[in-house]
Amino acid sequence: MEVEKTALVNRRASARRPMIIFCVVLLLTLVLSLLSISVGAMSTSLGETLSILFGAGTEIERQIIVELRLPGLIVHLLIGIGLAVSGAIMQGLTRNKLTDPGIMGIQAGAGLFIMLFVILIPSMFNLSFIVFLRWLGISKSLFSEQYDIVNYLLPIVGVGGAVLTALLVYLFLYRQKVVLSKTRILLTGILITITVYVAMLSLKFVVSYEDFQYIETWLIGSRYNYDWNIVFALLLCFIILLPIVIVGAWKMNKPAAYDRAKSDDRSNIIRENLLLYLAAAGIAGACVAIGGGIGFVGLLGPHIARGLVGSSKRMLLPVSALVGAILVVIVDIISRIIISPSQFPLGYLFAIIGIPYLIYVMIRLKIVEKI
Repeated sequence: MEVEKTALVNRRASARRPMIIFCVVLLLTLVLSLLSISVGAMSTSLGETLSILFGAGTEIERQIIVELRLPGLIVHLLIGIGLAVSGAIMQGLTRNKLTDPGIMGIQAGAGLFIMLFVILIPSMFNLSFIVFLRWLGISKSLFSEQYDIVNYLLPIVGVGGAVLTALLVYLFLYRQKVVLSKTRILLTGILITITVYVAMLSLKFVVSYEDFQYIETWLIGSRYNYDWNIVFALLLCFIILLPIVIVGAWKMNKPAAYDRAKSDDRSNIIRENLLLYLAAAGIAGACVAIGGGIGFVGLLGPHIARGLVGSSKRMLLPVSALVGAILVVIVDIISRIIISPSQFPLGYLFAIIGIPYLIYVMIRLKIVEKI
């Protein structure tokens, strides 16, 4: 009798553990977010930052915290959430822990379409992209603080590029009725990524100097002057795509679907959840359009979340989202501290963190030996 009671208590504790972890991670996200908008050329304490957010402080302090840093924080949180959720969905669909939007070539595809947009649309009028915007009277520059329609166009282009690239990956992987191996998925993603990056490098030679500077800054994840228009543009993509992902993930985690996934091959799992796969790719594309070349969040976020909540299917997606947000916020804080008052590109820092981790996972899963 005593043994049964102990077992019951342990089961209840195990059931509560994922929710407790979620609450702790959420609290950590809030604290780090507050720290993020407190750190910079003008640093403030956490208490001072809170008071400024609620209307206290000087006009300059409110301008810096509310108008400059807060939009950047929200964008980074959304990028972390979007890339981590996209990575978690793709890992679940392919049953491959190495899958993420970057490794599958989806982020690169979104980047290629944005470069084509920057280069080809204005070329119809024989103008550079920056001059094209000025000619339309939209803004003084691409990074204008004015209301700028381009902030809404870039995420749309990014989503379109990501979805089309995801379809291309799908055709490469699933054109034959075979059970997919982790090696085949990895090599297909690498092939598409390399092909897209070669195309992107080639395009750099046909752009104006102004456009080249923008593209280079964007590619390394070094765009920092976000405003509220960019926040609303990214939020709009999330409002449209995230419900599709949540509903699709809920259906995929139902017992019947989970049992079928265990006995079925990866090809059928993707086919049955194609809309979910494309929506996850679209979210990644929107994040790339705004944040640029920020990689490995879709790999690291779900891996860390899986280590925290284990096999809890119900909590894996929300915890992955929060972990992704935490990763981007932490790296953003570090980037501002390393070479203050300048900022180190986020893309470089994530590459420094992500590449060794990817190699470690490949060795642990014995993917390297198969290649």
